[in-house]
Amino acid sequence: MLKKLLSSVLYLILINLNAFSIEDNKNSISNVLDLPGWTAAISAHNDGLSDVAVTILAKINARSDLSNLDETRVRSLLVENLVRAGRHQEAIDAVKGDELKFWRGIAFAGLGKVNEALPLLEEYLSNPKSPLHSSSVLSITAAYESLEMNDKALEVVKDSVEKNNNSGTSLQIIKFKLATLNLIEGFYIDAIKTIESINSNKKRVLNLKSLIASKALFKLDKFKESESALRKVEIEPNKRTAQLHLAIELLRIEINYNLNNTENILNVIHSAIETAPENCDTTSLFEKLLLLTNKFSEQIDSKLQDWIKSDSKTLSRKSLYYFIKKNQSKQPLEAINSLKQLSAGDDKISLKSKILHSKILINQGNKQEAIELLSSI
Repeated sequence: MLKKLLSSVLYLILINLNAFSIEDNKNSISNVLDLPGWTAAISAHNDGLSDVAVTILAKINARSDLSNLDETRVRSLLVENLVRAGRHQEAIDAVKGDELKFWRGIAFAGLGKVNEALPLLEEYLSNPKSPLHSSSVLSITAAYESLEMNDKALEVVKDSVEKNNNSGTSLQIIKFKLATLNLIEGFYIDAIKTIESINSNKKRVLNLKSLIASKALFKLDKFKESESALRKVEIEPNKRTAQLHLAIELLRIEINYNLNNTENILNVIHSAIETAPENCDTTSLFEKLLLLTNKFSEQIDSKLQDWIKSDSKTLSRKSLYYFIKKNQSKQPLEAINSLKQLSAGDDKISLKSKILHSKILINQGNKQEAIELLSSI
């Protein structure tokens, strides 16, 4: 919905241009709309390929035969796509004068420059009926969050919800933001109330409501209720983002821990690691696994050795590292040889391997060798 709202901005900008006040260049082309590049730019824009659109529009914008009207039209779409692509300073630099107030405001907000963004977005922030309201609210909120001013962010979102009598996706998004900020700031009951006020039968909305409610209930030490809410989150692992996967599984682990379901935790961690998305950093899951060593040492060793044989290089290397970390005191020399092999790469496991190698050297009294190794990092 946000994408659709933002897509309407160019149209709003263009229909408000005063064509009668613009003088065309004598040698201008008849119409930018006739250029093949413009069609390609619009196509990329509609497909959400903002970087592609920017490349095409920059070439068109560099032409010397554009009429003033067409130059303004091209620049408007160029600035919009620069903002969409996260290239906020370039967007500001591309603007001429006081034009494109909304996009300048969004760009300044993206740079965390709240003082510059607020005057430009004020009319949209104060008018919940504006199609640009939700985008302005979320941008200013994100800017405050980037400055670690969550109290200010909370004020903006809360004010929007209180003024907004509309229904629809844009209000739902703002309410989700309000619930999340309440959760971050420790207002757990308020977070639950906000979530309960969101009315929708859409599965993705219900899933997100249940996840936030589960987290809030967990923070209130209502572990059974938290577990019940989390069970309602029905998102298959292959359809999760890395961040969402960790949020769900780490919460599931913590709930089981607080309910003393120790044996279940082991299965939850195994499943969470094996079903993690390709780009998911499972370090926190492996660390949780090693916390169970005292009770499930043999089972953990067996599972780690299985994963070491995995076709996935990432899973294999990480499993080997944690197997070494778990058993380093038993076979320090073998651990060092394995860590030397792991440290040959350039990923996080390589770095962790060098640090663990150094710790083993220090424990053995080889402090100078440990210092040399650490100095090479």
